[in-house]
Amino acid sequence: MIEPYKQVKTARYHSLELFKIPLIKLLYLLNKTMVINAVKIVVIFKDIYEPNIKQFITILISTVLFIQLTSCNAENNNISLDELPLIDVHAHTFKQNPLVLINLARRENLEKIYIISRSYKKHLPIIRANRDIARMLIMPETKSKGWWKKSESFILKNRDVVAGIKLHPSVDNYIASLQTLSDVFASAEKNRFVIVTHTDYSKKSNAQNFKPLLEKHPKTKLILYHSCPLDSAIELIKDYPNVFVDISYTSYNKEWQRRILNEVGANKVLFGIDTPIGWPKDNDGNIKKHYRNVVNRISPWYGSDREIMEKILYKNARNLFEE
Repeated sequence: MIEPYKQVKTARYHSLELFKIPLIKLLYLLNKTMVINAVKIVVIFKDIYEPNIKQFITILISTVLFIQLTSCNAENNNISLDELPLIDVHAHTFKQNPLVLINLARRENLEKIYIISRSYKKHLPIIRANRDIARMLIMPETKSKGWWKKSESFILKNRDVVAGIKLHPSVDNYIASLQTLSDVFASAEKNRFVIVTHTDYSKKSNAQNFKPLLEKHPKTKLILYHSCPLDSAIELIKDYPNVFVDISYTSYNKEWQRRILNEVGANKVLFGIDTPIGWPKDNDGNIKKHYRNVVNRISPWYGSDREIMEKILYKNARNLFEE
């Protein structure tokens, strides 16, 4: 065995000798860094174990192949989360100009953002001017007489930018039922626009309330925001092909995430995080960068599986909204 003080000099000598071997030259041209690292490793083996030349070359080639295989596997398993497309299906204007959300989506390189608006007539020109990245989900006042006919007309007239309707039974003070929403679901099923709805544990917005509506209109495209209660939401997702959930309530709860994945699968889950609720702001009150932070947080909960993350982040939304 070579003494430590001589090892560095010997390693340099053998490294230079190795690069004279034709096969090593070829591998070096294919992947410089990989071969250099392999040579460093194998020279240490030679200094310690002093194998004959055949054993030495066998060790070298095996090391090169091992490094190459490990590198490929790491590359395939690594999710470049900052590079994956991203579609947010759950964003609110509240009293803000929708340009605040649109500019945020552009800064974080989103493919699409679906913006919920009460002032949808006022906001329509802004959404249309940013049609490359924005779509609208109208949230009409449901207390006025004939509200649905007017809302339906608006949706169908502006289908190029209006993707559907947002329901919030708790805020608008009604119970989701056949009596209150059958016409809405019938039109959505016929015209294939999307219904998104708030769900919670209350009598008005419980996910279970939508079961009779879906039994009558089974092809309706429905997103259950917040998936509450979870048992009811999962039951509906399993029973109806076009019912989905977003991750807005569960994005901070890995047990919900894992249960939905285990019981429903990744094909029925959408990326929507109730933007801008809960978003951090800087000292000037501007929304900070946040989308990719959420993505990086939830990825381990799905086993950092690229295929699953691609479905949740954008593929499922593309299929649902059919653009």
